[in-house]
Amino acid sequence: EFVQHGDEQVMVELRTVGYIEVNGLHDGGDAAELLDTFIKNSWGATDYKPYMWESGEKYCDKKYTCAPGFYIISTDNLANNLGKRTLELATHLGQHGWQLSLCNSGSVTPNTERPNTLLREQQVKFARAKSQEQAARPLLLIEFRTEPYSDRPARYNGVIEICGQNTNGVYEALHAFITQHMGGTVQGAVGHCDRWYVTSKFRLSPSQLSESVRRDGHLNGESNLGKWTMRICDFMVDHLGEWDLIVCNSDNVGYSFRHGSRDNKWWESVTAREMQMVFRHKPGGRAVFMSVSDAQPL
Repeated sequence: EFVQHGDEQVMVELRTVGYIEVNGLHDGGDAAELLDTFIKNSWGATDYKPYMWESGEKYCDKKYTCAPGFYIISTDNLANNLGKRTLELATHLGQHGWQLSLCNSGSVTPNTERPNTLLREQQVKFARAKSQEQAARPLLLIEFRTEPYSDRPARYNGVIEICGQNTNGVYEALHAFITQHMGGTVQGAVGHCDRWYVTSKFRLSPSQLSESVRRDGHLNGESNLGKWTMRICDFMVDHLGEWDLIVCNSDNVGYSFRHGSRDNKWWESVTAREMQMVFRHKPGGRAVFMSVSDAQPL
């Protein structure tokens, strides 16, 4: 059930520049205390202390300064731990009757001389659930991403990341689907997610036959991540029958490669696509009858 009743809603913003911001506390009930305790005790953050030159204008209800290393942001590729942090927060609040309802991500490049140094943000919205039991149900996050590694020619790896507990063997079920139908290969342990795969099934295309790459970059056209998103949703919701999709959001970022030397240096970017899905476990669900046993290749 999608919760949107207009009462008791809070939003948490995770900002890799080094902060956590909270809004909606004026009618958030016990959310202020729950968030404050979790953010400080579990995440090691501290109350934000304004600098001397800052004005007294407030941009949020509550702001925290994160501990060093809280956010994992790779400059070698586009890996990050915002999805994992989102799930940690949602799992904690779910135990207290606050249900994840929306999340959205974005990124900015503040330094044009270092275009691969991204600042990422994730907005996560919660609403008071009608049923605390439903709010506390396990969550699973799946992310698709393309990670460019060359611009001449434009080349990239496809990445699939999973975060969350292994409820009813969902990791084993996803492993079978990803390896058999998406050509995925499981990779070694990393800190930014619980399991990840590399796949060659994601496709990106140029926006036109001859792209103006120095101005616009590479691979600005279509992608097939939307198709694979629906395939994984069909598998989770219909085939396994124990999960509901509650959040789906996407982002486009660029990864740049430097050319030239001395006073004649420039960057060319390759567009990368990202898709994030969050599923909530549905106890007692049953698989939907599938009329075709063999999945057709995309």
